[in-house]
Amino acid sequence: MCTGTPSESGLALFGSSILAAGLGALGLMASVLSPLPRLADGSLPGFSTPSIGLSSAIDAETGSQLIAADATRLTVGPRRPVQPVAAWGDEIVLKVDATPAPGAGSTPEFAFWNVETGERRPGWTGEPGTQEIVTDLDGDWASIVRTGFELPFADWTLLLRNLETGEVRTIAAGDPEVGSTEGLQPGLPLGFAPFASMHNGRVAWAQYARSGDRVEREVLVYDLADDSRTVVASVHPTEGHLASPSLGGDRMAWISSSPGGEEHEFVVHELSSGAEQRYRVEGHPFQLVLTADGRQLAWDDQMTAKYSFDLARRTLTRFAADEGWGVTAATEGARLSWTPAAAFGGTGGYFDVATRQTHLVEPRQGVTTNVATVLGEWFAWQESTGTETAYYFQSLARGGNG
Repeated sequence: MCTGTPSESGLALFGSSILAAGLGALGLMASVLSPLPRLADGSLPGFSTPSIGLSSAIDAETGSQLIAADATRLTVGPRRPVQPVAAWGDEIVLKVDATPAPGAGSTPEFAFWNVETGERRPGWTGEPGTQEIVTDLDGDWASIVRTGFELPFADWTLLLRNLETGEVRTIAAGDPEVGSTEGLQPGLPLGFAPFASMHNGRVAWAQYARSGDRVEREVLVYDLADDSRTVVASVHPTEGHLASPSLGGDRMAWISSSPGGEEHEFVVHELSSGAEQRYRVEGHPFQLVLTADGRQLAWDDQMTAKYSFDLARRTLTRFAADEGWGVTAATEGARLSWTPAAAFGGTGGYFDVATRQTHLVEPRQGVTTNVATVLGEWFAWQESTGTETAYYFQSLARGGNG
């Protein structure tokens, strides 16, 4: 989830290599739902681990379409194309395509663009010969993963950048030898590099960490206020796998899987008390997220469907099918989006938890949508005709479509 100051924000992740990595791991699954107890401030002694399945999910209603004619247009020029990647206050963070083409001689570059006024101003530049991927925002801070240009990104750096002051903190780094360690599997969407989550002054991520000859898979939390980091959970690869840590409210959640990946649990961890509740989930979930208030778990089950589970009401909603892959949560409020699977006829859209409605981008002949996400008070999507590319921004704060 992403928070910009002073308004809510969001993020989008782009790149053909990342999309290919995601689509290459997709498949089909189905399962069953059994009743779940209300989540308390701590694990409930005497309760067996409840199960979340998929067969009893209720389908979300279909809301009004997102129409380009009703949105603000950002035309992408052929010389220095841009991609909207996050929202910060009243501005959209733009990733400017590298010149020359991404590689050893290029430098990551970012800019800020105001949707209302059209004003654009310079942002920051990264380290030459790398790419920087904005994974989340919280207040003035952005979490950024710095990698090379070829998966599986065993050599990575996790940075925090203050967009107001320019301060940069390095809070974690990868071990290049991890990529050649037997039995370790790169995950989605960034291989061995983490896809960090931010909320309320904290950062959460998962990584492989080496201690002597032993490698552990860890889930960590970094606290901005006191510059400290804590290992919240760890497991040896022969005993299981941990993935997709996400923050929301005063909670964090992640996926805990068996060594062979046949069984999966969602772990909901109370940050104030350290208590945990586990939920068995059938299928093969990935990209688990918490909504900003910590009340909803959402995930993708192998591109076949996207689900949202209300932790208090014990209700499961299927809000999208095979339109795309992955799930991204907006920072404030509770809206969920996905990456469109344009190559397979998919499209963009978002699910509004409050109204229980899913809004899809209006299909147009000869137009493909490869990118779509909630960015702050805007829903943004890309439309490409093959000769021209543009991004459209539909206001959500003024009622929009949700």
